[in-house]
Amino acid sequence: MRPEEFHNNDKNGIYLFSSNSCRKCETQKNLMADIDLKLVECDYDPEFIFNNYQVDIIPCVRVYKNNDVIFEKIGVMDKLEIAELRKYV
Repeated sequence: MRPEEFHNNDKNGIYLFSSNSCRKCETQKNLMADIDLKLVECDYDPEFIFNNYQVDIIPCVRVYKNNDVIFEKIGVMDKLEIAELRKYV
């Protein structure tokens, strides 16, 4: 989803902030392929994402509940961290 879509929708669930040109982001996507998540493509407007959501390092995984961040991990998550993330699915 584009940053504007993310901004204009209610935030609930797991979100991965990433870029198509980021190798670590591709690794994170592959590791989380079996998790129901929403992908926020920061390439479209990285300044908007930073100014509104303070995401300046990707990949960044956040879990939102009722528009509030209840979990955040910056960088590639390992298998143990991904297993922990599953409790939010």
